[in-house]
Amino acid sequence: QMFKIKGEFVIDPDVQREVVFVAGGIGITPMRAMIRELVQTGAPVSWGLLHVARGAHLYEEELAVLEAPQTRTNRAGVQEALRTWVSTKPRAWYYVCGSQRFLDGMCSSLQALGISSDRIRCENFH
Repeated sequence: QMFKIKGEFVIDPDVQREVVFVAGGIGITPMRAMIRELVQTGAPVSWGLLHVARGAHLYEEELAVLEAPQTRTNRAGVQEALRTWVSTKPRAWYYVCGSQRFLDGMCSSLQALGISSDRIRCENFH
């Protein structure tokens, strides 16, 4: 198990070849570490990022230079952004990190959009 934060929030590059990170606010912090590890090790994982924040998006400048699709939005735009990600990455594994309220909303929305619960990993980070 690589990239372990705690619980089941891990990426196995042999299994999860396509990952979308969905971060709420400071939930970007552990995802930043996972992204940096993927980039530094050259793991064969295609990744993308959806970061939802009320104000400034932490680590935006650092992450924006990486060659991967990234979306930054606020609460008003999150559902549309999530629909776009799911329509373009329907077979990806979705890693969701943020407050419990954010997790509940995003995980429910992902399932409603057709992502199987076994392809969703959630981590409470507040």
